[in-house]
Amino acid sequence: MIDFFEWARENKIDINSVDPHYDGENIDLKAIASTIGDDVQIVALSEGCHNNKEMMLLHHRIIKYLIENCGFTIVATETGLPESRLIFDYVQNQPVSDVESMYKKGLNKMYAEWQEGRDLIEWMRIYNQAHNNKLQYYGLDIGGFYQNWLNPMNQILRYLLDLVVDTEYANKLASELEPFLAVMTENARINYNEKLDSLQRTQLAIILQEAVDVFDKNKEKYVSKSNQFEFEWARQSMISMQLAANYYENILDIQASKNPKFSGLNGREIAMHKNMMWISQVMAEAMATQKGQSPNEKVKIIWINHVIHTKTETQYQDNTWRFLTPAGQMIRESVGHDKVFIVGLVYGKGKFWKNWQKLAKRSIDVVPEPKKEGGIEPILSAVNKSNYFIHWEELLVKDGFSVPNVFLSLTFFMRENDYFIKIRPMEWDACIYLNEVNPATPY
Repeated sequence: MIDFFEWARENKIDINSVDPHYDGENIDLKAIASTIGDDVQIVALSEGCHNNKEMMLLHHRIIKYLIENCGFTIVATETGLPESRLIFDYVQNQPVSDVESMYKKGLNKMYAEWQEGRDLIEWMRIYNQAHNNKLQYYGLDIGGFYQNWLNPMNQILRYLLDLVVDTEYANKLASELEPFLAVMTENARINYNEKLDSLQRTQLAIILQEAVDVFDKNKEKYVSKSNQFEFEWARQSMISMQLAANYYENILDIQASKNPKFSGLNGREIAMHKNMMWISQVMAEAMATQKGQSPNEKVKIIWINHVIHTKTETQYQDNTWRFLTPAGQMIRESVGHDKVFIVGLVYGKGKFWKNWQKLAKRSIDVVPEPKKEGGIEPILSAVNKSNYFIHWEELLVKDGFSVPNVFLSLTFFMRENDYFIKIRPMEWDACIYLNEVNPATPY
């Protein structure tokens, strides 16, 4: 471990500022970008905890630099894919009648509730006004997330009614979904498990699969009445709702059994992987066609997600996560190791929003102490007491050959808000260390 401390202190990149409007020289960001390289297609920025002010500001600063200097044009975050169409359109400078409603319906609370989360969206919109709307924003997660199925389903139905004019099927689908949406317009995951019996859950799965089949069967007709871009959005939105139901079923299975049959099939991880592949392949071609551009242009994506999802190894976590196969592992194996660069994030101390999901219960609390045995935070804190970036993948290569490293190979406990996960440092290419953090600014 001594060798790691010596190497890390010599090779860390000190972060000059977390402020996205920092007006000094971006020597630190230039050095960080050089570690990523030109051939990387996906850069993952991990969230070490939700709603961390310094983290969100620094992510904004890094994203701004990668867009302005390194050719990145897509930002994907931990938001439901169907809902994110509202934010996509807003970033693309489409007219919006009610911006506040757009944020509440189109963006996950972990971004929409905070000024720092909204500031990134606003910056992308302003940037697009001077750059031919080249930036795109997508949610990568299951449709409806944990809460509301009505908004995403309404978007799909609007496509069928307004653009494709398949009134017959739209009415049939709306009628079939009505009893389910009645109980899944709020607390969707809980109500799925508590208010739908096994027969109803099976019926919902059949309805969703039939809907995807209808899109596939009628692709040529639907595209001719709308366009490839709109068709792909609607079809993948329906698949994302199907993946949400799959995730809810997995959770129910975990709760019902000590040895759940599907515990290794983490539904959200599968959804994030499928949606990332859709963005980087299908949607990239559809967007290029929509804008009259060559579909062969390399797509470069910045992916923001919680550290549990950017991990790249299957591990037994606990009785809730079980054997988690993270989205980062699936994405890296699909795209290629050298095409995905994953940046972890660890923080030393500070305060956070406890019970942030519900305003009435929300309070500021001191972040828990790291694990005394096997915690990663004390090690990174011992390297330096200020913010830094470290490209520790370099530790695994010497004279062109792969070599083992004790620190990177060990399994550590890492604090996320007020709970812990297991992580091996080598699951990430690099890591950001924030010495002290504070709660994000409520909007």
